[in-house]
Amino acid sequence: MEANDSLISWLKRTDLIGNKHIPGIYLRSSYETRLALLQGLMDTGGSITPGGTCEFTATNKRLAEGVYELVMTLGIKATLIIGRATLNGVDCGPKYRVYFTPYIPVFRLSRKVAYVKEPGKQSTRQAMRYIVEIKERESVPVRCIQVDSPSHLFLAGRSFIPTHNTRTGAEWVREQVKHYPYVNLIGATTDDAREIMIEGESGLLAICPPGERPRYIANKRRLEWPNGARSLVFTADAPERLRGKQHMKLWADELAAWRYAEAWDQAMLGLRLGDNPQACITTTPRPTRVIKELVAHPKCVVVTGTTYENRANLAEGFYDDIITKYEGTHLGEQELLAKLIDEVPGALWTRGILENNRVHHYPDLARIVVAIDPAATSNADSNETGIVVAGIDEHRQGYVIDCAHGRFTPDEWATQAIRLYKSYDADRIIAEVNNGGEMVEKTLRTVSERVAYTAIHASRGKHTRAEPVAALYEQGKVHHVGLFAEMEDQMCTWLPGETSPDLLDAAVWAITELMLDPPRSSARRLQAEGLYPSQSTGNGQRPRGRGARAKVTPRS
Repeated sequence: MEANDSLISWLKRTDLIGNKHIPGIYLRSSYETRLALLQGLMDTGGSITPGGTCEFTATNKRLAEGVYELVMTLGIKATLIIGRATLNGVDCGPKYRVYFTPYIPVFRLSRKVAYVKEPGKQSTRQAMRYIVEIKERESVPVRCIQVDSPSHLFLAGRSFIPTHNTRTGAEWVREQVKHYPYVNLIGATTDDAREIMIEGESGLLAICPPGERPRYIANKRRLEWPNGARSLVFTADAPERLRGKQHMKLWADELAAWRYAEAWDQAMLGLRLGDNPQACITTTPRPTRVIKELVAHPKCVVVTGTTYENRANLAEGFYDDIITKYEGTHLGEQELLAKLIDEVPGALWTRGILENNRVHHYPDLARIVVAIDPAATSNADSNETGIVVAGIDEHRQGYVIDCAHGRFTPDEWATQAIRLYKSYDADRIIAEVNNGGEMVEKTLRTVSERVAYTAIHASRGKHTRAEPVAALYEQGKVHHVGLFAEMEDQMCTWLPGETSPDLLDAAVWAITELMLDPPRSSARRLQAEGLYPSQSTGNGQRPRGRGARAKVTPRS
């Protein structure tokens, strides 16, 4: 906080109003600053048992994860546990508890300090993280290159994202601001821009030394550099904000995952200032129209890197899990080897079909469903849960309008599904229950009792279920509103006989419910068939979605 800052202006600049979290600049500050921050948090919101175990509890996931990381940066072993918060016996949602045993003073309040015990040697060893071994390694020759081209395109396997890929873009920006006053950033989403490009472990705040580190003004969406340069921060899910903006240099991260190609078009129209306008693009490769055009462009230099080349920077368990899951598959060639995989022989969907059916807006929708393909567990080896929002209009055209997926706990996927259900005023949540049974409905109703829900039982094989849905796509009857990178990867690389992935399964269930299953006797379904007059508009249509761009939600 600077001397001339008011508290409110500082809170706005660090994006802390209504958004409790620990800004990345504090997590990477000096040891003394991090310890003082932890002491303040523990004094106001922490506790300690008579046995000396400390706990910080919050219902805000981002804040709890920040405290967990803060404790770990101080060399203390910590545990993050997810539970349920209750008040007078009423379930109030998830709570997050950070446990640790300190060997340094984590309180300043005397009444709490009194409970802190001087640890013995064994307990100190259990509470701390140590360097247990140092091995001499042979020197490895390296070569640093800089390509002088109007567009740098770095294609990297997925595990490059937290290291070489993002680091390359961040270092490129750091160098460019020394010579150009306007070097701007575009992330796939708001969260990606902040949490990866700016505050991530290989983001700009982490890789810049103190004398070069910019000041991030979150409420103004910009970085201010010590030499006077400025970097505006844009997101690809809001292409209209790029209209009319000008750039000398531009870092575009995860271009292949941008939902709207219009964002790239607007960015290129503004890349026109200075003596040598350039863009540095860092992305996991996907054969989108924009990526294919860039790769074919004579002035675009493509640099690729594979997961295998990055093995020294990856945890052994992560490396083994990813290799086991993807090696030898078409998706593995894309994710591990950074290859552009266009069409896979035998796949039910093709990139061309999806691209031809793509739209950027959806009309009034007569019926909307939220489909869940839930995983039974949420550990490191579990499948991911897929959630897809889809609707149908009065002309019986289907629209996929949003999705979310990740390795969620049951409470997390239920919360995500109900958030989407309410956000889109959906008619019903449907979920496959072959694995979860009654657990799925109980989990949903724990989060919200007032939700329309239908359990779906898979009586046919995955290929049999997917074929008629793929046929609807081929007939031009199903449209994606914007780009859904992960879902479309799954569709275009899945082969019958393989285990079908989460988002693909959820999309198949949603379209089947809307367009293939016998209609349920609901007023909204009858309105879609023109058999039941709408009381809201009088014209048989529901007043939602008209001319609207699909809402974009963070992806996990």
